[in-house]
Amino acid sequence: MISNNPAVLDGGEFGTIIEGNGITIDGGPVGVALTGPVTIDGGAVFAGGTVGNTTIAGNLVISGASRLLQGDWSNATQNNRVKLQTSTTNGSTNIEVVPNGTSAAAGVLVENNSTIGNNSYGILVIGSTRVALACGVRGTGTAIPLYLAAGTGVNVSLGIDINGNVTAGGSFSAALATNATNGFLFINSCAGVPTGVPAGFVGATGKTPVTVNTTNSNMYFYSGSAWRNTNTPDYELAVATALQTVFSTTMRTVAASGGKAFIQVFVNGVKQVEGGSYSFTVTGTNEVTFNVGVTLNAVVEFYGFA
Repeated sequence: MISNNPAVLDGGEFGTIIEGNGITIDGGPVGVALTGPVTIDGGAVFAGGTVGNTTIAGNLVISGASRLLQGDWSNATQNNRVKLQTSTTNGSTNIEVVPNGTSAAAGVLVENNSTIGNNSYGILVIGSTRVALACGVRGTGTAIPLYLAAGTGVNVSLGIDINGNVTAGGSFSAALATNATNGFLFINSCAGVPTGVPAGFVGATGKTPVTVNTTNSNMYFYSGSAWRNTNTPDYELAVATALQTVFSTTMRTVAASGGKAFIQVFVNGVKQVEGGSYSFTVTGTNEVTFNVGVTLNAVVEFYGFA
């Protein structure tokens, strides 16, 4: 036991190594001060007294394998638990975890078993290319999903299960009520048909951007180098001139393919059949051409689904 009031241990220029099977440093009512590089090997108890603190000037190095930094982290009264706090009066507390030397990785791991080996774990990690919040499993442990939750009474705001399936918004265990006012998934919108080419998500492939055109209340997704409309069709009307064959539109026109039609055309309420041997063909990105001229003043309606 090192006992004094206060107790001061000065490691000097080269430091001090304290070894033992159970070490108590008692600073009395004033506290304990450790100065210089100090290495403690063994079970150490710092008693800072009633009015003092244990102060370490220099690095604290805990040698040996499987050492624990223990305290009352689970007191039933939450305010009585051991906490980490900045020593700067009225300052904010930010815990830094940094790599050593030239490494670019640092992280915080949490385990669900005090014996590590066959258990689940969670990790917040940073590397040279990304920051990741992830979960995993060791050995024969059971894989469990990753949840992000917020708010009182909200079970899950975002959940990722062990198969990579994602749930967002609301409660994990129940559907939204028809009169729900919260728990929704929000996506970006634009006031008009989207025209920009998405740059893509860094480091990811096989993903599709989605947005909502708030002007026409249509949902769009980007696929095949173009924005596709998934909601109500675009609509245009034209009155034909005498024997008119070519009609230009502001909507995007795409020819039928793969068993799917992307435009429907009606003349005076009668649906026309797409194809070179039928009524019309798509001859441009904003153009439809009839095989036979349309009669004067005929009403031509276009419904676009591209």
